[in-house]
Amino acid sequence: MNTLFQLDGYHGDNPSDAPRTDIRRARIGVSSRLTDSFTATAGFEYGSGEIVWENAFLAWTPQPHLSLFAGHIEAPLSFEDETSDSAATFLERASLNSLTFGRSLGFGARWADDYIRFETSVTGEPGTNSAFGDDKALRLAVRTDIFDMNGDSGWFLGASYGHEERGLAQPVISALGAELAPLESRAVPAGLYFDQSRYRGVEAFVQTGPVSISGEYAARNFNMNGTMSARQDAAYIKIAWFLTGEMHQRDMMEGRLIGITPLSRFGAVEAAARISQSHLRVPVLETRTSYTLGLNWYLGRRDRLMLNLVHDAPDYGPSETSIGLRWQMAITLF
Repeated sequence: MNTLFQLDGYHGDNPSDAPRTDIRRARIGVSSRLTDSFTATAGFEYGSGEIVWENAFLAWTPQPHLSLFAGHIEAPLSFEDETSDSAATFLERASLNSLTFGRSLGFGARWADDYIRFETSVTGEPGTNSAFGDDKALRLAVRTDIFDMNGDSGWFLGASYGHEERGLAQPVISALGAELAPLESRAVPAGLYFDQSRYRGVEAFVQTGPVSISGEYAARNFNMNGTMSARQDAAYIKIAWFLTGEMHQRDMMEGRLIGITPLSRFGAVEAAARISQSHLRVPVLETRTSYTLGLNWYLGRRDRLMLNLVHDAPDYGPSETSIGLRWQMAITLF
């Protein structure tokens, strides 16, 4: 059993946005090995005023390189998306994360050896057959990486593809992440709908000792009756440097970062910077660029204090600079 608690504080230069403190996440999860080849995982979290299920699935590993799973799972589309909140470098993920499919019911498979990884899933929503029609959705996701991550240095390159079909057309604005298209944006017509979307992404990561550089690009098209209604694309590049000499630990079987182990009893210190940009075409082009500087003090493998300085510069509204703080505590009970 493991727990994760994150307490955030923010202060920005927008007069309408008062300083605030909130519980960003309070998570509890359980993972149990049922037999030599079967594992059960379940968890939920409280955050932003609501309780939601995290991953809840049954996994079968018939041999070391292959894993099959079914339940409430995450579609494998992005390195940024699949890295746990407890190991993410910044308080907020890059805007690219808003393009992914997220978690829902389904099944998937993962295969990996020392140099290549392949993962796929089929997920969806069953639909309600309401008066408005059948709002079911079906999503296919595929992600593959090639890598060479031995010792204290290495690299990986990856690509992903996602396809979504909906039984009932949905408003495009309901699918757009808040970071990409604020509701006040006049570029998104209220009557714009989609019944199909496609995701394409590429990613790269390189590490040498305590320094790592990573980046991703992704695009998602929203189509209605075979004609494009809207398009999102986003990208980021990030550099992180452990001033105390540590290095990020990686789980290449799952294609994500999993935290660090401080070399000193006084903890580890990490400095990081990221540039993130997103574009929205519906059909008017809107661009939002975000610059983030971060400083993290790891008191343990996942316990840390985080400080972020963020400057958001959308071309459709005023820019804003904010400071964010986080206290994160993670406990493994048994």
